[in-house]
Amino acid sequence: MAIKTLLVGLGGTGCEIVARVKRLINTNDPNVQFVGFDTDGGWDGVEGLQVIYTSREMSVRQYLADLDGWEDWFPDNALLKGRNMIKGAGQVRPLSRLAFAETCSSGRIGKLDNAIRELQIARGEVEPSNFRIMIVSSFAGGTGSGMYLQTALFLRQYIRKHYGGEVIVRGLFALPDLFRDTNPSPVQKESMYANAYAALKELNAINQVCLSDDPSADAINMQILPLFDSKKDRGNVQKKPFDFIFFVDDINSRGMVLKSLEDYKRLMTTATYMQVYSPITAAGDSREDNAILTVIDGDGKPLYGGVGASKIIYPYEDLVEYCGTRATVESISDLWTVVDEDFNKADAENKAQMKVDPTLKPLSRQDHFIATVENLLAEGANRFNFLQKAITDVTEDGTRIDRADDFYGIVHERILSIIQKDSEIVTKANNAGVTEKQLKKELAGRVTTNETALKNYLDTVNERIILLKSSIVQSILPDDLNSALSSENEWNIRRLVTQNGSIAHPLAVRLLLYKFRAALQLEMDDRSSKAKLGIKKINDYFKKAYDLPETKETIETAAERAGNAKGGKKRSFREDYFMKSTKQKKLITTYRDDKAIAVVFEELIKRLNSLLEQYERLFDSLEDITKELGKEILAMEEKRHNNSAEAAVYLCATAEEKRELYESLRFNCSDSNDNGVYNGIFDSLYKIANEAREAATKKTLHKKSEKAMKEERNATMGQLFRESVVARNIKDIAAEEADKLDLHVLTALEKDQSEDSVKDVIEKAFDKARPYLMTNLSRKILSLSEAGGADDESGSAYTLTFWGINPEVKDAILADGSLTDVKESIGQNGI
Repeated sequence: MAIKTLLVGLGGTGCEIVARVKRLINTNDPNVQFVGFDTDGGWDGVEGLQVIYTSREMSVRQYLADLDGWEDWFPDNALLKGRNMIKGAGQVRPLSRLAFAETCSSGRIGKLDNAIRELQIARGEVEPSNFRIMIVSSFAGGTGSGMYLQTALFLRQYIRKHYGGEVIVRGLFALPDLFRDTNPSPVQKESMYANAYAALKELNAINQVCLSDDPSADAINMQILPLFDSKKDRGNVQKKPFDFIFFVDDINSRGMVLKSLEDYKRLMTTATYMQVYSPITAAGDSREDNAILTVIDGDGKPLYGGVGASKIIYPYEDLVEYCGTRATVESISDLWTVVDEDFNKADAENKAQMKVDPTLKPLSRQDHFIATVENLLAEGANRFNFLQKAITDVTEDGTRIDRADDFYGIVHERILSIIQKDSEIVTKANNAGVTEKQLKKELAGRVTTNETALKNYLDTVNERIILLKSSIVQSILPDDLNSALSSENEWNIRRLVTQNGSIAHPLAVRLLLYKFRAALQLEMDDRSSKAKLGIKKINDYFKKAYDLPETKETIETAAERAGNAKGGKKRSFREDYFMKSTKQKKLITTYRDDKAIAVVFEELIKRLNSLLEQYERLFDSLEDITKELGKEILAMEEKRHNNSAEAAVYLCATAEEKRELYESLRFNCSDSNDNGVYNGIFDSLYKIANEAREAATKKTLHKKSEKAMKEERNATMGQLFRESVVARNIKDIAAEEADKLDLHVLTALEKDQSEDSVKDVIEKAFDKARPYLMTNLSRKILSLSEAGGADDESGSAYTLTFWGINPEVKDAILADGSLTDVKESIGQNGI
């Protein structure tokens, strides 16, 4: 039958440790249940931990009114009696004891009942070999130190009453020295040590009453009604609160001190997990039980213990992060910055000249970039060969095609195709226009109808261009990343910057986008001029194309002229109208194309401006980003190295070992056009550009100083590198270099390690695992084997040592036929 375990946390520290153990187990094991008792709230929502809140919206005086015999142990203090219990124990032990007593007597322990029922133990089947309770708390606060004895006694009585059996009760408690660095006030510090002293004194007294044959114990007068009475329970072993109780102090038997309260909490979490759930639990229980019970049976004295735990860890995640970050920094070579550095120098010189010669124009970053790169390519700079490949495509006959020009042609054709084939525009165009035959047959009616049709054609062109602009632009440069990613159209912007399925190098992307924007700008300027001239001619037609010069005070329309034309003038007007109206329709058609290109290109340029601005910001931030990442790399190299104040020994922890590991990798971070990182850069910058443009549209941007803007830019781009570039490199390195990085701890321990080095690592781990307990460090700490068993008469302490291996590592070892010695050791230890 599997051992059933009820893990109980008391107070804030106890509940936190129990919650952490629950997360470590990470499964809904019906053999382990988790319950907490606390006077304060705040534990709702912690999955798997059922917390019973012992405080109610009542005054202490109201609590005491329903409790008999409180005068023997509760202070007769008016201020304390007026306190509202909902405020918690507040480091006052009697308040915690009072709250627990009221909770039990009022039957508010439904969550405890539920947890025990979930363990599915039938009445009569409970015994120490199959059911245990472990209580975890701190003696520094009021909650744990005030109710821990009552909790242990109550649970024993509860199990005995409802299940007719006995259980093993363990305790693990933090002592006040662990909390010294939490900066308690002098009063709080005094309270912590007073709480611990009182709790230990009570524990020792009750153990003396139940376990000791010393006559001095007869004088002890102690009552915890209805759970314990020293006079009635003298010598009653079944009334002892704990079978095993362990303390965690701030220094271990080798003089080691951990660096923070968090480290001690991790230690307590590990120790609790190892005792209640880990693979070594069953192997350790029998040795521990036999040894400690033998000592107790031998002299009848209470036995207190300390615990320690350490790990030998191969820090896989740390190493992959280190390698990925280094790969990122090394991929940003000086080649990335050489063009912009040249521009900055030229721009500074140009600005200086502009002060002397105001006619000079500001230097265009776009034009300078294009010219500089094309000059480098023309000079045959080998370092830029990858750019030549990125900006050209080669046809089957070997002809090189400029990719920016080709993409521009596709976009240009796409826009005209949509406009020219739009059904509403086509319909209006077909309705406009008239033949000479139609005019001969019916002049006035046809002129009136045609003039209306020509105006409708123009109005429809203007309306449809405005309506279609958004969808056209959206298909080329979408305003959200998902649309850009999902579109496979050849006119989608990703088609321009993608080659062989991957986004090109950021330098190549900038060059392609610059050239595309330059082509758009040139054509937009030309088409805008033509559209302005065209609409002027079109409007002039409607205003005065048929005005007679001799009638100065009147401006005749085509319809009026047609209605008034007689005889020979009628024929002359008919010929004139046919020529002018036909030309007007052609003007509208030409205007249609010019206007559509100008309007769509203008919006495309705006979106390109946003995207290119982010690319420029990225390149402007590179120096600061690489410096910051460089600092992080140095910190990573030192991480885990000097960890003497941590309960773990890390493999591959020195800077030299990490550098050697990285240099042994085959990961390619050189400049090329097939680095998956560039996809992440483009996608992130694309998203940022769209967000910035949207904010500008909503006018949510605020003016900032140049310094603030630079800091914000660096922060944004730094985050981009971490989320896209570094994260991608980490992912790729983990996949591509798994044979060198993804090692289990024993393989890592043996790799490139001498026998002496391996022994040194193991000895360090054992030293760090020495118990953290109250002890005179000058006294010898003996293991059972050194002491000759449990009958040592020196009064020395005893140590029991257990070791275990992560189950996944164990499976890997057992599958490896070469690790015979390790497999035998695993078998011997029952792991």
